[in-house]
Amino acid sequence: GSGTDSHRNFFSLMGTMAEFESVRELPIDRTSILQSTKFDTKLPLMRAIRTRTSISVLSSGFFLSFGLMALLQHLPAFAESIGLEEEQGTRILSWAGLTMIIGNIGFGFVEDCIGPIQLLRLLLFTLTCLIFAWPYCYNEITLRLLALIYGGCLIVSFNLPLVIFANAFGTASPTAILHLSGLLNVITVPGYLLGPAIVGYLYDLFGNYRTGSIFAGTSLLLSFIFICFCLH
Repeated sequence: GSGTDSHRNFFSLMGTMAEFESVRELPIDRTSILQSTKFDTKLPLMRAIRTRTSISVLSSGFFLSFGLMALLQHLPAFAESIGLEEEQGTRILSWAGLTMIIGNIGFGFVEDCIGPIQLLRLLLFTLTCLIFAWPYCYNEITLRLLALIYGGCLIVSFNLPLVIFANAFGTASPTAILHLSGLLNVITVPGYLLGPAIVGYLYDLFGNYRTGSIFAGTSLLLSFIFICFCLH
């Protein structure tokens, strides 16, 4: 009766423990474990580049680079051209630097609500409007307000393409994120170097920043148009 059942349970328990000990002593194939935890990197880089998201973000970044830094680099000189002192122009530029510091934190909450693509579209549209409005800021107050908004939008627009790439290719091919980010940095170098120089040349040619504003604003507008083709 009960004694037989107790012996049966005891021997069953001992058998289970023996099986556990034999399994524990088996050699562990660490290579197979590492291979099983690797990400799927089967998505070729050229295929990732040809996706709608990559084409939109890369094209947008190329045009963005020609107009993005023009305002900040010419802001002190523009302040002097409208009758402000050099110290005032430098102080206004520091306000843009302040919003660059806190911009990522503030816009991070907005990104959680509407997503990185929608946020980038909003920022590019705002930057485009600010560039076109730039030559019509004739006093310190309006110029300071322009610098405040522009600085916050600018710094976040730098970081969002990487977030968009991560959302698009994070599960399919994590290595594509780094390659696309590096490619974006390469194709934006000419614009960051030539854009402000072209605006300065247009100022020397026409004697005002309106033509330079049109050039920079058109570049940002093209950037906004391309990012509108990015997938949701």
